[in-house]
Amino acid sequence: PYDLIVANILARPLMLLARDVSRALRPGGRLILSGLLNEQESMVLGPYRMQGLRLVRRRRRDGWSTLTLSRGT
Repeated sequence: PYDLIVANILARPLMLLARDVSRALRPGGRLILSGLLNEQESMVLGPYRMQGLRLVRRRRRDGWSTLTLSRGT
């Protein structure tokens, strides 16, 4: 398992990879998802929340979003 995973790809692949990426994240680890349009946030977050990850930070700039999620310890 990894302490940190960073993914800067399209929203649809991020959603499809939620289970595999979440399994690769160590308890207490962080996942950073970027390259998302602001309006894609909720649809991308859903599958990761279903895997037990929680949103710890959201950054928006010029219509783009970066989401930081964490797996509880």
